[in-house]
Amino acid sequence: MKKYFLDTNCFDYLIDNQINIDDLKSKGIFYTSNVQYSELKNTPNQERSKELLAVYESLDQIKLQLKSGIWIDDLYWDDDQNWIDDQTTEFSDLQNNNLKNSKDALIGELTANSDILLVTSDKKFQKRCRKIGVNSIEIQEII
Repeated sequence: MKKYFLDTNCFDYLIDNQINIDDLKSKGIFYTSNVQYSELKNTPNQERSKELLAVYESLDQIKLQLKSGIWIDDLYWDDDQNWIDDQTTEFSDLQNNNLKNSKDALIGELTANSDILLVTSDKKFQKRCRKIGVNSIEIQEII
């Protein structure tokens, strides 16, 4: 079975295009982290946030622990996640001192170090990931 890590924007795509989650489940094994959960929970529109989290929770996902300690105030942490003070340097190109890019850097790092295929609908992020060797595809490719 293929292993997939859905970028946060994929959950928007699933809702907006009324994709059946059961169909998606048959495509492979899915992984997650504190990053996606935090971004969905922090969606400004509370109704949309609830809808996104419902889709997130309905997809069976294996949670991966973050490897870098980029300090991001709006990340939700849990007891399973060890606090790490150091950031790996190999993904600093994805960060660029930007909050969204810092989260992208964490996602890129997790997928590369776990041999998992990153799935995103963000073409710019996908291009940056491919440039540093992260395997990625667009969400439409697994639907």
